[in-house]
Amino acid sequence: MSEQAFPFSIIPFCMGIVPLGMFVMGVFMAIRMFQNFQTMRDGKVDAIAAIVTGKRTQVSGGGENSSASTSYFVTFEFEDGQRREFPVLDGSLYGRVSEDDAGVLFSRDKFAVDFDRVRV
Repeated sequence: MSEQAFPFSIIPFCMGIVPLGMFVMGVFMAIRMFQNFQTMRDGKVDAIAAIVTGKRTQVSGGGENSSASTSYFVTFEFEDGQRREFPVLDGSLYGRVSEDDAGVLFSRDKFAVDFDRVRV
């Protein structure tokens, strides 16, 4: 085999293996996403007494030809003094809570699902 034939024999191999690898990685990511969705949907809902201590948004995208997306986060403080920030799936929950609201947080897995305000 000559030295010139070596690079030309590896190029077709790479042209076949790279798309195959990308396809396998895409299937793997889709399976993981489906499993996470199942865990989120079927997971148990925890009810915890909490106080809203902060809210924030994160905007991503919005370049020249792309649309922007907004993620919502609410920080809660629990009875033991521990604070934890939860991503909020539904923007209406973000709009319904204000800082210093006290109530019951309903969380599933690592997401805030609902919050019922309690008068103090």
